[in-house]
Amino acid sequence: MVGQLRTVAPSEIRFTQDTISEVFGDHGQRTFEKESIEKTFKMLLYGDVTVNSIRPMAVVQKDGHLWVVSGNRRLYVYRKLQEFHRISQVTVKVVPINVERFQEMFTTKNYGLSIKIRQDRHHPQGDKMDDRLKKIYVQWIRHGSPTDGFPVERTASYHDNYFASPPRTPVETRRSSQHVPDGWRSDTPPPQRRTYVPPPPSPPPPNNARDDRWCAIL
Repeated sequence: MVGQLRTVAPSEIRFTQDTISEVFGDHGQRTFEKESIEKTFKMLLYGDVTVNSIRPMAVVQKDGHLWVVSGNRRLYVYRKLQEFHRISQVTVKVVPINVERFQEMFTTKNYGLSIKIRQDRHHPQGDKMDDRLKKIYVQWIRHGSPTDGFPVERTASYHDNYFASPPRTPVETRRSSQHVPDGWRSDTPPPQRRTYVPPPPSPPPPNNARDDRWCAIL
């Protein structure tokens, strides 16, 4: 598909469909073939895949707006990453509009401002996709995440079970057996436990001290 590359914010692109499936189909996008939106969002968030390594979305310009004609699911994921301040812009391919084809795929009922996710059979009564993606983002923040910069680079942590950890040295093994708070970075030594030291006993009274215990008998 011939077109001109352009860099725009995902929020400036509008959807053309009313609903999308939770799973990416096989349309030449082998990076996410048969992957779910949830897993794709997690791979991009943790830095397993970068936005620049993905084939650009195809968009057309109509009525002063950009409309996606190939990549409604990708646009949904990119919008979520922008909402969580993990990306600011993406590269798209602006292609000539085919009015007949555009009208066939144009099923949006709110002028492309948002899109609905068709419920997957694995989550028939589960949380909505927006809520599930928010939980993934909160978990990513909690486990120690980069604070700024693009693309996102993953920072390892003691509580990160999603990625395989490299072999630990004996010092790191001893550290991992201690209590480490949530969000503690692996490159920072964990806090050491303080050992309770009892105060020294009071000194005994001198031998010439007066003994008044007999007064209690009177």
